[in-house]
Amino acid sequence: MAISTPIGAVRAVFFVFGTVLGLWSGAVPTVAAAAHVSPAQLGIGFTLFIVGYLAAMSFAGVIARRISLRRILLVSVPTLGATLVGLFFARDPLWFMIALTVMGIFAGTVDLIMNAEGVAVEHDQRRPVLAGLHAMASGGIAVSAIPSSLLVTTLGPWSISALAVVLHLAAVVLVWRGTPERPHDGGRTMTRAAGSSRFSWVLVAIGLVAGISMAGELAAIMWSSSLLATEAPRLAAIAGTGAAFFAGFQWSIRVFADRLRARLGDARLVNVSLVVAISGFGIVAYGAGFWPSVVGFALIGMGTASIVPCSFALAVTSSGLAASAALAVVTLVTALPRAPMPALFGVAVERFSFALAFGGFTLLFAVALAISIAMGAKARSARGPRVN
Repeated sequence: MAISTPIGAVRAVFFVFGTVLGLWSGAVPTVAAAAHVSPAQLGIGFTLFIVGYLAAMSFAGVIARRISLRRILLVSVPTLGATLVGLFFARDPLWFMIALTVMGIFAGTVDLIMNAEGVAVEHDQRRPVLAGLHAMASGGIAVSAIPSSLLVTTLGPWSISALAVVLHLAAVVLVWRGTPERPHDGGRTMTRAAGSSRFSWVLVAIGLVAGISMAGELAAIMWSSSLLATEAPRLAAIAGTGAAFFAGFQWSIRVFADRLRARLGDARLVNVSLVVAISGFGIVAYGAGFWPSVVGFALIGMGTASIVPCSFALAVTSSGLAASAALAVVTLVTALPRAPMPALFGVAVERFSFALAFGGFTLLFAVALAISIAMGAKARSARGPRVN
């Protein structure tokens, strides 16, 4: 299939979006050290990233009412690349915090708009493609995290900056050539959603489970290289291995996610996924060394791969609301665990240890599992006894 097509272009955007996270993940220890950023400050920076990310996802829907998805991508994709390069060269905490916040804003914008374009492409193709698009993002993280840590420690930030520029320019060219100008209906749907939604117990529960999973994914991507560099300083050049294995194994599950959903059902797949993620966080928290931690991050990737898509599907089928309304509520609730967790994680690392910080996620995912099981039990009770 030609890449200068709507689906080829949006695949490229998802992949490049993943490489942004991968390049940043592999470079975190080196960039943070160059900017004189402590673990607690790094956690605050990640929280600012998430706040900017969530704010941009809300605001981008308003923009999409007036400007086409194609035009927003043509501006936001290269700007995201530019903010990433600016972050690589941060030399003091203030520069670091501002750059990370701005990167969060444009990452959130690209995330929302590329998903909206993905929905439009899926509609045009008349077949499911979104799971495959998200697999492209995971693949982008997987192939870029190790080269990032290797290049930044041996050649400096210029090397990964050049790589980021090339990838983003390629994505812009593909969007320019392959993405059509579309009507703005998708943007209007997104921005109307919040007004018609209501916070039912099921949507709050689903939002908490999805939010905990998202917070865990961020921790694995953003903190894995720092943990591995601390555990084995002699292997700092390949500290991106944790994020690479996380994303690679997440990709391996996402490729088959729709088949797993059909076989197990969304609710059961969420429960199984949470158990796998809990085991991964437990291994990382145990602190047995570089390679056991890499295995733990791989399990976290496998465990988190299906939780968010299944949770979104459950929100639509369980709430009785329109899809846009249900997802608007769930997305808002995810901010409860997502926004404060990076700062709390950074404080736990600085005052105690990585083991305690990742151990906290082990407990948090256990809470998510309890919520998910209770939600399923309540749903079965509401349906009443089964008649044979």
